[in-house]
Amino acid sequence: MVALSFTLLFSSCSSNKKATVGAGLDKSKKVELPANFPTDFPKPSSGKLLEAHQDMDSESNVVYYATWEVTSSSQSIINSYQQKFKANNWQISKVTSGGVPEITFRRSGAPSNSHLAVVDSNGKRLLQVIVY
Repeated sequence: MVALSFTLLFSSCSSNKKATVGAGLDKSKKVELPANFPTDFPKPSSGKLLEAHQDMDSESNVVYYATWEVTSSSQSIINSYQQKFKANNWQISKVTSGGVPEITFRRSGAPSNSHLAVVDSNGKRLLQVIVY
């Protein structure tokens, strides 16, 4: 069993939650997105879902967390998601391409900003999302 463990803090997340992703993953179990995960969020075209769950923020809004292992370059992932978000008329408020590539965006009708980041950890590239 490969255990991936890292902590990523999305500083611009309105709930200021610290998301621990990949700690103690059991790769023998099939991971699925929560039943109510936003169907309009574009999932990666190729990638393996490693972890997914939902929670509540400090204002009792449902927030979804998901991590996929991906193989594309960080920049191509960021470029692709910028295009997809624009095509869905979602507001992009911040794009960071240095350090940890990240996009802060807001889905139509969402109560708060959502976040997408591409992280390299233990030789793997991970696409991490926090979606409202």
